Amino acid sequence: MTLTVTNDNGTDTKTISNMIVVEDNNLCDPEPYPQMAFEANEDNDYLVNKTVDETSVSDFSFTAWLKPNGIQPNYSAIFSLSSGDGNEKNVLNFRESNNTLGFHWNGTAWNWDSNLIVPPNEWSFVAITVTSSKVNLYVNESSFSFDFNSVPFDLNRIILGSYYTWSSRNYKGLIEEATFWKRALSNEEIRLSRHITKSNLDDDDLIAYYQFNHNDGGIIYDKKNVNYLNVNGGELVISDAPVGPGKSSLISVDGGGVKDFSETDLSIKFPNNGSYPDGDVVVSKIDINPSKIPNTDSINSKYWIINNYGNNVNFSDVETIEFSNLNGVENLSVSGIEVFVRDRNSGKSDNWISQRKASSINPSEKSVTFNSTGINTFDYQIYIGTNGAIVGIEGLESGVPIILYPNPMVDKRLYIKGLSGESRINLYDASGKHVLNEKLLKSSVNLSNLSPGIYIYILESEDQIVSGKLVVK
Repeated sequence: MTLTVTNDNGTDTKTISNMIVVEDNNLCDPEPYPQMAFEANEDNDYLVNKTVDETSVSDFSFTAWLKPNGIQPNYSAIFSLSSGDGNEKNVLNFRESNNTLGFHWNGTAWNWDSNLIVPPNEWSFVAITVTSSKVNLYVNESSFSFDFNSVPFDLNRIILGSYYTWSSRNYKGLIEEATFWKRALSNEEIRLSRHITKSNLDDDDLIAYYQFNHNDGGIIYDKKNVNYLNVNGGELVISDAPVGPGKSSLISVDGGGVKDFSETDLSIKFPNNGSYPDGDVVVSKIDINPSKIPNTDSINSKYWIINNYGNNVNFSDVETIEFSNLNGVENLSVSGIEVFVRDRNSGKSDNWISQRKASSINPSEKSVTFNSTGINTFDYQIYIGTNGAIVGIEGLESGVPIILYPNPMVDKRLYIKGLSGESRINLYDASGKHVLNEKLLKSSVNLSNLSPGIYIYILESEDQIVSGKLVVK
């Protein structure tokens, strides 16, 4: 920086190098992983932007994840836009003292009832789209459409969590992944984007994308443009919203056969005769671990979410579900792999339920198949694990699974199942030293003399030889 001062005594100039340093902190870049959510706790907790400048907005969309703290006061606002006068009063809010999703648009539509309830104290996906003739509201898998003749408005203010900064009608709860568009998204776009964080922001109609991962001196950055939010109260808390990087695939299911949601590495076989979802089914593969992992060992850091938008909540039992591209599954015993399920919008406090053990493994496809699933409804999060760290190797000749457990070994006794006839175990340490050669007279062996480390085992029986890694803790 250079400063020049001129007065009666003359002129003097001084330059100071590196007086101002602008650091590239990347806080404006989209982030794939959910980290934080904004929580409003008090009546004056909200976020506001006064610099957005979009004129004559006719078509409009908003999507977000919400976790309301209990039942919200009537007309408490999720967002309110522009001045709040006349046609500039545009609000998404709660009604009916039961968290019914409602709206005001162009200063009207105060009392229209969507019958869409946002459940308290749990995550829900909400959206609104507006065109010149229609308003659509969305809560999770449900939607409601209103015939409504809207007029364009100038978008010059965004307020999240407050009804035009009034002392009342304020939202209390968490908000995540809030996005504004100046076009009406299609049903398919809304369904496919529900659980996926955004990485490609090339859409020219995207007004703002907020992730709430950082409060930088009272600023929440817009990941698309420069429509930054000023923080007025509230706080950032750890997010356990069911979102993350990945891909989604949509298929309308009204008949039997295999439905291949190929982009998500999942296929589902429906029976040839029976009842079906009768509408869109969306599978999202999330390429990170969920907010809570079942009591199991991980195979890959990923999970799936299935949402059913069809007319039938329940349908005939699914015959098979196959998951592919599971790195490492080819080294596991089929009897040690399990599928776990929980509700599709679950967070870190929600438990998993063991649904079924695997039926078969295809090593070349790195896939695992579950038959006779007992699944006759969707709206699940799904996780594949190895159930108690029981790890085994299929006998190449006989196909009988040989299972060693526990692996890792912690109690100095190793149990072995699946061997036939006379058998022997050999162990080698990490340096290749032969540390054990023992005939197996029963289904376990005492390894109390082994030091902690990684060992290679070789099991020999009358009809097979198998090998693998054994971890001793």
